Amino acid sequence: MKVGIRTPNIKKRIKAKTTGKLKRSIKRSINPLYGKKGVGFIKNPNKSVYNHVYKKTTIDLFKPSTSNIWFWLFIGFWWYPIKWIILLIYLGIKKLFIFLKQKNDGELNEKNKF
Repeated sequence: MKVGIRTPNIKKRIKAKTTGKLKRSIKRSINPLYGKKGVGFIKNPNKSVYNHVYKKTTIDLFKPSTSNIWFWLFIGFWWYPIKWIILLIYLGIKKLFIFLKQKNDGELNEKNKF
C-alpha cells in the first residue's frame, strides 16, 4: 500500500475531465445504482476497502482535500506539545528510578561494610 504523495497521471486526469455529463446521465438512466454512495462496497468489497485506505493514506499534489489538511494541522499543532510532555514525563520517571536505585544500592553497600 502506498503512503505519501500520489504520482500524477496526466492520461487519467484528462480522461476523467472529458467523460461528459451526457455519458453519466445515460448510465444513470439505465442503472439506478450508478453513482450512488456505498454501491462499490456491495459490488467489490476488497477493491472498495483498498481504495478507501489508499485515499486516506496518500495525498494528491494538485488537489489537496480538506480532510488531509485538517489531519496534518491537527498533527502539527497538537502532537508536538503532547510528544514533548510525554517525553519529559518519561525522562523524569527514568531519573527517579535511577536515583532510587542508586540510593538503595548505597544503603546496601553501607550495611555490607560493617
